[in-house]
Amino acid sequence: MAILGGIIAVVALLLSFAIQNHVHKETGVWVSRSNLRYVRRQARLKGIPEEQAYEEWIARKQQRLGVVGSMAGPDDADPVGEPRSRKGGCSMAVLAGVIVLGLLLWWGSTLPSASPPAMAVVDRDRVNCRQSPSASSVVVTKLDGGKRVRVASQSGGWSQIQDPACWIRSDLLKSE
Repeated sequence: MAILGGIIAVVALLLSFAIQNHVHKETGVWVSRSNLRYVRRQARLKGIPEEQAYEEWIARKQQRLGVVGSMAGPDDADPVGEPRSRKGGCSMAVLAGVIVLGLLLWWGSTLPSASPPAMAVVDRDRVNCRQSPSASSVVVTKLDGGKRVRVASQSGGWSQIQDPACWIRSDLLKSE
């Protein structure tokens, strides 16, 4: 489920940048959230529709930049006059999206599996049963081969068993 949410977030981010790039190609002006807040505020103050305020803002911006229907430079100014650089913005968003997706995939692989086997048999003799799912963790007890155990969950190649409550490497168990 977390992976699906991450994919949706990345797609939404990329769609947002695609729309912003489309507006830039049509008007020659980069539009940001702060720009849109400024336009909404101006519409409320002047008592005009937001669309009209947006068109007026685009016209003023194009006039100030000397751009009408062509590409503006990457250093447009936002409504309050502070310079904004857009160099590499979309590629950085794609990189950030790939990193987020990779982290979600990694995190999803370490989550307990959805349906662990209910019962299993210890496959080898004198298997270490550990306090946590790590080879360096403290050994709680040793289990004899052939012992039936109930598997509570699985995570990262380890199985958590009940009675005794401990962790065993999953490859040392055989599902029944």
